[in-house]
Amino acid sequence: FVVCRQVEEFISGLYPKGQVLPFGSLVNGFGRHNCDIDMVYYVPETTESGGQLYFQDKNQAMNDRTLVQRVLETLGDLLHYVVPGVSEVQRILRARVPIVKFQHNVVGRECDLTLNNMSGVHMSRLLHSCTQLAPTLCPLLFTVRCWAMAQGVTTKVPGTWITNFQLTLLAIFHLQQCGLLPSLRDLEDKKRLKIWQKSRLPYRRAEELEDLLRSFFEYYASFNFKSKGIAPFSGQTLEKPEYTAMFVQNPLDRQLNASRNIGLSDLKKLQSRMADALSLMDNAPRKITMEKPWGIMALFTAQTAAARRQQDAMHRRFQVHELFQEGKEAGENYVIEATMSGVKTTTS
Repeated sequence: FVVCRQVEEFISGLYPKGQVLPFGSLVNGFGRHNCDIDMVYYVPETTESGGQLYFQDKNQAMNDRTLVQRVLETLGDLLHYVVPGVSEVQRILRARVPIVKFQHNVVGRECDLTLNNMSGVHMSRLLHSCTQLAPTLCPLLFTVRCWAMAQGVTTKVPGTWITNFQLTLLAIFHLQQCGLLPSLRDLEDKKRLKIWQKSRLPYRRAEELEDLLRSFFEYYASFNFKSKGIAPFSGQTLEKPEYTAMFVQNPLDRQLNASRNIGLSDLKKLQSRMADALSLMDNAPRKITMEKPWGIMALFTAQTAAARRQQDAMHRRFQVHELFQEGKEAGENYVIEATMSGVKTTTS
């Protein structure tokens, strides 16, 4: 918060009523040590002042993309030339959400600054409320994120694969199905929230985390993403309204699909890795051993991911080799069919 206050002080000459607000993993309860600092420079359209001094500017909508890019470009110059302790300023203005990235040398953190994108602030408050109601959400999500990174399900580069934010929505929805979280709609209604709190199941920390992790993998490994979507706002599944690999309703804008970027092959990979995780949890040693990972450590060690990639490659080479050998010897025509488990061949 010191960084937010410092940036706000130095750029207050542009918009005296502007505020620099933190959001993201730093404030929503899912942050790790030395995580990035996400900030939004919020400029209200109208302000009321009881003093004798008035600030006047042009009546322009701050949600105009061109204006946002120009203002952020100016903010980038101020950060680079004026604000002490700031270095490595990058202006990423053509992204879907334009930002200015910079390194704050005093706190040793990388920072992202955007303009008037308040959806991140609202989402952070919503997620923080979820962590207060369900204490197991944080350890469950940390475990799932580490597992996803180790298995190559998520990466730091955007693409057609699932992201940490989408995994967060999946975890919240799963806890809703387990009766450990209310629908996000009920979070906005105090009366409905009190009714849910009275009817919720007792909290059992000791036995709950492992059971939740297992049920998380079981639920989504077999979930019918082809015809169903999930809606954390209502806490219920819904008929998928659009043709995409996965549909996860955005809780803040329910007309949007928060998982629209995910491709079909990456979705299949996700569900396949979840099925593998269940097998690992069943077969991993329960006692401490130095020979191989034990307990849930088997889920997110680098050796597990590398071994899986090598196994997949060997499996594909073996099947293709055997397919051609059989076709050569038998002298018959083969029909090749790609399936989730590999290559299926039949004679015609």
